[in-house]
Amino acid sequence: MRRLAWASLLTTVLLCVGASLAAAATDLVASEPRAHQEFSQRPSAVTLAFDRKLDGGDAKLLVVDSAGANHTINELIVEGTNVTALLSYDLPRGTYTCLLYTSDAADE
Repeated sequence: MRRLAWASLLTTVLLCVGASLAAAATDLVASEPRAHQEFSQRPSAVTLAFDRKLDGGDAKLLVVDSAGANHTINELIVEGTNVTALLSYDLPRGTYTCLLYTSDAADE
């Protein structure tokens, strides 16, 4: 019973924002997990879906805690309009923000 009570206290909240950091012509249409979603177990990844295909060559997705520490591991996974970042296995309880950085072809 104590384990169940403790697990319910270990909620993690992810705030997925990034559309304003992505290329100007690209809009964020969905995220998994959703913004403000709470968890009883840590999520293993964050996926952002956009309205158009992104060039993953220069994209960077960070999942940062309130102190600004990044908790992503391995390479960013880009599949069509989706970008996915795997999260560290020891992700502590807290609130996280997703930051996606890309460059627009028009910027170059």
